[in-house]
Amino acid sequence: MKSEYEFLFVGGSCGSFVKYIFYYYLQMSKNREVPWLDINPDTGDAHSNDVWTVLHHYHRVEQLDPALKLVLVDFDPDDQEAIVRMGYHKAMKFRIVENPTLLTVNFSNIVGPEVFANVQATDFDKLEAIFVQHPHLLVFPNWREQIQHLKPVLTVKFKDIMYGDLNKIIANFFNTAPLLEINQLIQEYRDVNKKYLSSGY
Repeated sequence: MKSEYEFLFVGGSCGSFVKYIFYYYLQMSKNREVPWLDINPDTGDAHSNDVWTVLHHYHRVEQLDPALKLVLVDFDPDDQEAIVRMGYHKAMKFRIVENPTLLTVNFSNIVGPEVFANVQATDFDKLEAIFVQHPHLLVFPNWREQIQHLKPVLTVKFKDIMYGDLNKIIANFFNTAPLLEINQLIQEYRDVNKKYLSSGY
């Protein structure tokens, strides 16, 4: 059953992980059983089909349903490089391998064909460097303008996810005490994903 909440975030900004924690507290508040989240130990990916049936998320403002309550995952300019790395390694890398025309057509149309002229879909290090150099390919350059008029019921920043008290932020939203198992899950997520936070991954 679809919830009264929806999420908006840029791919790679850890929004699906935030969504799971939100979902966990939401279900607990209704005394419903919650399936545990498996974090991919290689990529750090944390998607859950169980969550999607209840909480939908979007990457563009125009996709939002104004009748629903919005949870926004936001970020600062200095978070962008890490978000690009996460977006590439968790999702875009696999999409490019499956469909190399994303490089030769889609992205080349934006930055010019010379950028990807001598790069193969499996040149992972080269591609990461290119996306870091051209972040607008994965992160909206006008993100701030897109969200400035939104009225979210909760905003979570990227720094909250990777460094702050994410558990307390979401528990407070539900007027409940932070759960120990969620603290442990957050630490596991951070441990797997910390490799994306500095250059040279």
